[in-house]
Amino acid sequence: MAASTSNQLEERDIHGLKHFSKIRKLLKSLHETGCDRDRANNRKVHMDEYCLGVLLYMFNSTITSLRGIQQASELRNVQKRRSRASNAPPLAR
Repeated sequence: MAASTSNQLEERDIHGLKHFSKIRKLLKSLHETGCDRDRANNRKVHMDEYCLGVLLYMFNSTITSLRGIQQASELRNVQKRRSRASNAPPLAR
């Protein structure tokens, strides 16, 4: 029987978070981008948060898919850096 491997990300696997506070300030102006088309008013992920998720993917070779970005966004250290002031949900639900 083959040994099972865990694809779960752990906090120690994530790198580049120290840059998020500076990057978040630069991306703040993108927060409302595309919201004018959201007539149902059910947007959960804003453009600035999406961009942070993509940058998280680029900084970390252990994240290999959209599901990986979602898993990483649920980690405590990522949530702490990603949304200190807001209660942003995990990315890509």
